[in-house]
Amino acid sequence: MREFQETFGRFGLPETTLRPVYGLAEATLAVTISDIGRPYSVDRVDAEATASGYAEPRPAADPRTTAMMCVGRVVPGHRLRVVGADGAPLPDRAIGEIEVSGPSVIDGYLEEPGEHPETGAADDRLKRTDGYLRTGDLGYQVDGELYITGRRKDIVIISGRNYIPDQLETFVESVTASPRTPAVIAIGVPDPTLGTEQLHLLLDERLADGRDRRAITGQVSEALAEVFGIGGVTFHWVRRAELPRTTSGKIQRHLCRKLIEKQ
Repeated sequence: MREFQETFGRFGLPETTLRPVYGLAEATLAVTISDIGRPYSVDRVDAEATASGYAEPRPAADPRTTAMMCVGRVVPGHRLRVVGADGAPLPDRAIGEIEVSGPSVIDGYLEEPGEHPETGAADDRLKRTDGYLRTGDLGYQVDGELYITGRRKDIVIISGRNYIPDQLETFVESVTASPRTPAVIAIGVPDPTLGTEQLHLLLDERLADGRDRRAITGQVSEALAEVFGIGGVTFHWVRRAELPRTTSGKIQRHLCRKLIEKQ
């Protein structure tokens, strides 16, 4: 977004044009919308602290920071909260599951009872007794504004710490100076020997064009250990066409996990 604004700002694009929002089909469609009167906002937080469930502010120049995008306040007539595993609302900057309530939120699915492929929630648990929808999305709030951090079912859990795949992927793409995105897919695979998940990275083989693969993976391993405290990473070089996607182009992480487990 910064590069887009810098490019087209020279031709008169106002800084208030780009407005991040949050929505989902189950809320038909908008949940939060950024303030139309100001430029988009980014929160700089401690990358390692987010693994412990807290978005601790850090200076932008700190190499251990990661950027979280503000997607604004809940739309009028609706309510939003961020809750912990016990369903209790969390304070500002504590990361938890996003729940929404209001006249635009669905009552349930038409499918047979069971786990829904998108939310990961069973139909009988889709809505809480007080009418809030469990979105399956993770985030935190600051002064009534929402920041998205990832998806509950995609979280990589290593030794009790929760790592956000999108965050790891963006970080690795930055370390490798990737000219394209997505070029990195982060997947957590259970390791029965260690009793926890192990981080596996699927790397687009085009990242190594003209470069040594071992040098790239070594650089990434060192950076992940320094910033996130993650070690023992397994790398898989894949062709772009091999990555399983939905018809709309989204990466299917559960199929990526199966791809890794078959190797």
